Amino acid sequence: MTNNSFSERLRSIMSDRGMSQRELAAQIGVTEAAMSRYLKGEREPHLVTANRIAQELGVTLQWLVGGVRVSEVPTGEVLVDLVARNGKLLSKEQKVEIVRVLMGVSE
Repeated sequence: MTNNSFSERLRSIMSDRGMSQRELAAQIGVTEAAMSRYLKGEREPHLVTANRIAQELGVTLQWLVGGVRVSEVPTGEVLVDLVARNGKLLSKEQKVEIVRVLMGVSE
């Protein structure tokens, strides 16, 4: 299984963890019917519910929802390099200022 969808990833990790639909539904506070719809791919959970599922199963929300492994998530440095203002790349000084703001550090 290539785990291309939320439901495929959810089924896969539940199987790996030996967790039943009933158990997971009870742990995260949803009905078995809702969990069944998630597993069948008929519906995807709201973000808060998806986060509860990820935490309960010990996986990242990025992987569960989008199939993105943590090592594939851009680091802060890469994100700063990707930031542009009005379509123009930022200067080094502007990037430093963005990092300061994001980290809550003032001059």
